[in-house]
Amino acid sequence: LACGLDVWASNKLITVNRYLKTQSFPKIIQIDFEKLKDFDWQNAYDKSNYDYLASPYFYESVYSGIYSEITNE
Repeated sequence: LACGLDVWASNKLITVNRYLKTQSFPKIIQIDFEKLKDFDWQNAYDKSNYDYLASPYFYESVYSGIYSEITNE
């Protein structure tokens, strides 16, 4: 999501319910991975009728922590 990509989460993952975002993109939607043949991915991928809404999540702020963990500093 921080990279501007849609997130397709399992509909079994109930913790994502409060983060669902279907009226703008990048979207956060739930799908049934056990019935992928029935999933309308073209519709889920379509952004033609949606506005872009920048993600509130950023990845830059974690770099220093990751670097410290990797280098044991």
